[in-house]
Amino acid sequence: MAAEAEVDNNLQGPKRTLRVDHIFKERDHQWHFVKTSNIPKKDRFSRYTLVVRRKINHVDGLPGDTKIEIRSPVLIDIFREILQGTKCNGLHQTPLVFSPEVLLLVLPPLLDRQVLEEAKEEPDQRMIEDIKEVATFVHTHFSDRKPEIESFHRNGEITYDHLWSLFPPGCVVI
Repeated sequence: MAAEAEVDNNLQGPKRTLRVDHIFKERDHQWHFVKTSNIPKKDRFSRYTLVVRRKINHVDGLPGDTKIEIRSPVLIDIFREILQGTKCNGLHQTPLVFSPEVLLLVLPPLLDRQVLEEAKEEPDQRMIEDIKEVATFVHTHFSDRKPEIESFHRNGEITYDHLWSLFPPGCVVI
């Protein structure tokens, strides 16, 4: 009984987990355990509303795919509400991850939500600021393409590259 109590006391210390890497060293041709130097820390992006991730091609150094992470808990709820019933990729991840085009298509309902929130007696300032951040990103990201897209829509034309702009999330295309 005393031995069990002694074991339990040893397990209650502050350091109960040791992280090690099992690496092979060419120098002596043996496997060694080495204490892991990079312990995962708190998410470094958690304080941001949006995180724009661009994959840079390692061959030519040019930007490739762009994804947007929605980090704000308030925005996550709003996006899930707006996109409810759609098969939008990234909707069930935490944080939410979308292509920039989804943000452009969701912007009108977001702005409607902002107007409703501002009309309340006690508006949620965090929500309003987060929606403004999305609007700023969308206007900045699409500033060069938006006039072209709007021109196509006005003239009843579209190119293959802009076909996505005709169909809001949840729209069934046959």
